[in-house]
Amino acid sequence: MQNIPFVPKAQEYIALKGFTLKDLDKEYFKPILKKAYQRIRSAIMRGIVEGEINDIDVEILSYSVAIAILAYINDKRLSMRFAIAEARRVGAELKKESDTKLLEIAKSLSWDVRKIEHIVGNELYTFAIHFCDYLSVPPPNDPYWKLVNRALINGYVLIRKQELARLIEEYVRHYVYNKVVSVGKFNPPEALINVVKEITKLWSRRQPKGEEGISGKGGRFPPCMRVLLESLKNGENLSHMERFALTTFLINIGYEIDDIIELFRRVPDFNEKITRYQVEHLAGLRGSKKRYLPPSCRTMKTFNLCPGGDDLCRKIRNPLSYYKLSSRRKMRNEK
Repeated sequence: MQNIPFVPKAQEYIALKGFTLKDLDKEYFKPILKKAYQRIRSAIMRGIVEGEINDIDVEILSYSVAIAILAYINDKRLSMRFAIAEARRVGAELKKESDTKLLEIAKSLSWDVRKIEHIVGNELYTFAIHFCDYLSVPPPNDPYWKLVNRALINGYVLIRKQELARLIEEYVRHYVYNKVVSVGKFNPPEALINVVKEITKLWSRRQPKGEEGISGKGGRFPPCMRVLLESLKNGENLSHMERFALTTFLINIGYEIDDIIELFRRVPDFNEKITRYQVEHLAGLRGSKKRYLPPSCRTMKTFNLCPGGDDLCRKIRNPLSYYKLSSRRKMRNEK
């Protein structure tokens, strides 16, 4: 369990090593610095931290060095992308662990989790987690994880092994990101500065080039889409429903596939191949060839994606209707 850096045992292991950043200028610690660079590079290029674990010391200490590098760069979107990438790695590893090991890891986080065998309907649940711990980490804006949609007995939420692994993965995402942003100012050794420069160059090359040509200004975008668009441009991580709503809206008002993909390049977990497939699928260019419409206003409210409407919102039932009506009004005013 020491190869999972966020658990208390791994943190204790790091403390016992007495390692400091000043050690990075020494030849002996070069493999740690190299591994830290590889962790961040993998997060940027692939969206998941990859690589074999050949040396436990290098694995554990490189995590701390990667945190220091990101803290020094001080880019929130890069930090979140790394947090998501680390969480994905941990999640993939946890799904292969035994129930006993998974339970041990969950309890090490001070979670009240129990091993059970309980059938509700035709579903077998193998774990139960106290609702307070469950609510501290569920993936955002996904009705599947809402407490009202879960089986609950005596204050404990019934979950399966894969779901417990997913909850721990979400915990890791928050933990890693908070770890980066909580690092105070420090004087980095020269070896660390050189890696910072390499990471900064790599990250810069992966950023959107120029203006995406998509703007919610001018009054034609409904309030819900303006909020989603602003969140996306700020590099925030949108939920599945938020991405579906914004993408289908942009497709149906005539924006180009490549422009939409370029816009999504800003999100921390961006993967160009997956994004292109999903956008083209929603546009009816793949799969069933069905072109999807954006969710109705009622559905947007159900998913808590309506920020509160304006006068025009009261006259429409779908974001597309808002856009069309607003566009006609703008044309009349310009005549």
